[in-house]
Amino acid sequence: MGSRSLAVTQIDRCVLVLLESARTGAGLSVRALAERAGVARTRANDVLRGDRPMTLGEFVAIVRALGLAPVEVLREAEAQLITEARVSNLIEEEGSEEAARSRPDVVPMRRRGTLGRGLPLVDAPADLGEWDVAAHDPGTNPEAETEAFGAL
Repeated sequence: MGSRSLAVTQIDRCVLVLLESARTGAGLSVRALAERAGVARTRANDVLRGDRPMTLGEFVAIVRALGLAPVEVLREAEAQLITEARVSNLIEEEGSEEAARSRPDVVPMRRRGTLGRGLPLVDAPADLGEWDVAAHDPGTNPEAETEAFGAL
């Protein structure tokens, strides 16, 4: 039985863009982030460039090393994918990206400027709803996490 390499998917790419933004925003090199996360530097380079998919354990370690909660990153990546799909469909209907993005049902999700502790927000569908992410240490305050994410 042969082995096959896992491909980097669309959600992987969205997550990588968010991680890169958080890493550069924190002023960290890949080497410094790898050390904080406990991931080998060469492995961190490979996964953060998108050359290889990262494991769930690597994802959690890297995200936490950036001071973020894994659920924040995944929700933002999912919102980005939803928006990209909606805009893509609207481009077909409207004929251009500019016309699609100017529709009232696609609005910039810039209510606070950042998600959680520094992730940039992306355009999101208007019906996605407003929500906040509580500042908390993941797993240390389940009540705050439930309250913050319960409305989603």
